Amino acid sequence: MADFPPSELGDYALIEVLHETEDTLTFVAKQRTIDRTVALVLLKPHRCADPAAVATFQEDVKAKARVTHPRIAAVFESSEQDGHVFYTREMVAGQDIVSLRAQGNRYEMTMVWDLLKAVCDSFLYYEKNQLGYRAFQAEGLVLIHEEPYLANLATSDLTEASAFGDSLVAIRESFWRLFRAEDTHLPDVRQFFARMDPNHKHVFKDWQELLRACNVAAQVTSTETPEVQTGPALKAASGLAQVETKEMRELSLAATQAKSRLLGVLIMLLLALAVGIGWWWLHSRQPLTPAANPMVNIPGGGFVFGKGETRELDDFVLSQYEITIAQYAKFLAELKGTSVYNHVNQPKQKKGHQPKDWSNFYAAALARGIYKGQAIDINCPIVGVDWWDAYAYARWRGGRLPTEEEWERAARGIKGFDFPWGADPDPIKSNTGGDYDPNPGAGGEDDGFSAWGSVDQLGDDISPEGLIGMGGNVSEWTATLEADPNEPGAVTAVVKGASFMTKEIVDLTHRSMHSLSKASMSRGFRIAADAVR
Repeated sequence: MADFPPSELGDYALIEVLHETEDTLTFVAKQRTIDRTVALVLLKPHRCADPAAVATFQEDVKAKARVTHPRIAAVFESSEQDGHVFYTREMVAGQDIVSLRAQGNRYEMTMVWDLLKAVCDSFLYYEKNQLGYRAFQAEGLVLIHEEPYLANLATSDLTEASAFGDSLVAIRESFWRLFRAEDTHLPDVRQFFARMDPNHKHVFKDWQELLRACNVAAQVTSTETPEVQTGPALKAASGLAQVETKEMRELSLAATQAKSRLLGVLIMLLLALAVGIGWWWLHSRQPLTPAANPMVNIPGGGFVFGKGETRELDDFVLSQYEITIAQYAKFLAELKGTSVYNHVNQPKQKKGHQPKDWSNFYAAALARGIYKGQAIDINCPIVGVDWWDAYAYARWRGGRLPTEEEWERAARGIKGFDFPWGADPDPIKSNTGGDYDPNPGAGGEDDGFSAWGSVDQLGDDISPEGLIGMGGNVSEWTATLEADPNEPGAVTAVVKGASFMTKEIVDLTHRSMHSLSKASMSRGFRIAADAVR
């Protein structure tokens, strides 16, 4: 064999080394007769001496030559000159994402999702055309004017199609670093990349599933990181608690003033009533002080998730109780028609965040009265809200909805209890539906509540971290979104926890999926936030 590496091979002048592997050298080369710049891939001498290696190389080139995808580098020809075995392919003149990352480049979410869709599309092309392929490599994804082009990974070995798992790991590592720092904190983004972990319970199984999830993620995220424009900013967990205390004082004062006016009128009308009746009214109908709802710190680290999986989380904070009617009323009062807290994908036909029949519902709660046959007060959890409402409230507070993982960590502790208090179900400790009866005055024989209960009256339903009501009362929205298996293109949210209507025994691993626009009188939410380090 002539000197290696050569300076020319037939019609090709070799200009510079572009890339090197154990078996090959890739050059920038010029095809002189047509003045075309190409990439020339040359088999190294020690491999040329092995007939089996040469045969494999040439079979792989044949497989690559079958690829006619607009975003995958095309093969031009395969040849042998003076004992050198090589092929030429399209020269893609751009920067690969490894180089771009090293330069500190970060991209808006829309572009990152588009890049990932292009990767999925290329590998689905291989599978559709029954081509084997090697695992994704970040160096093989090149951007030209922000348009993606990919290395030709086709191979003659069809068993290489099992490279999906290795590709998933490589994509997780490389794509995560393409996001802007503020976007990596979004629950939708974190949940998506968590499913690329081979140890994840719901790890992506194939390219089609990954592409579908990518489309969903692109729908529910924005190219702009949400900003809380006028709401209380989250500076610390204690900051949320301070804001909450101020809100509660204001609401308590307003409720007291309203009740005082009503009391004066009623006293004038009922002067003739017996002193005993007056005493009962004054004491049993006093305005209820809204319950404080502090943010509880949940330490990060390892914990048991699902049916025995080990997961890791950073520190975060979560509201001790479900968000109450009093808290949500404050939110509605301050909205004043603004939409700044809406999710970017909230349906245009949805106007505002006031639950159905709000005026009657709230009036009954203020009066500690009856709503649809059930006792209610302002310390009961807000219900009848859809996912968009819960999202907007959390954003107004400067927080967010908890992910499914965070919800379980807070409810189950690090050991992964089946129920907040331990391993065994106890219908007395949590407000669940074994004793539910929709008829007025009926039900509640086991836990004391037929329907929703005041959040601060559920003290036996307490998690290892001190959170109340995670075993029952109302089920709760989370930030975790997944594709709807029954409706292509639709998105559903994971809902956690039992409610006062749940008649069967369900542990804390139970999850259900619901449309983002579906409200229920047995479903509410809590809010979370990243812990301040």
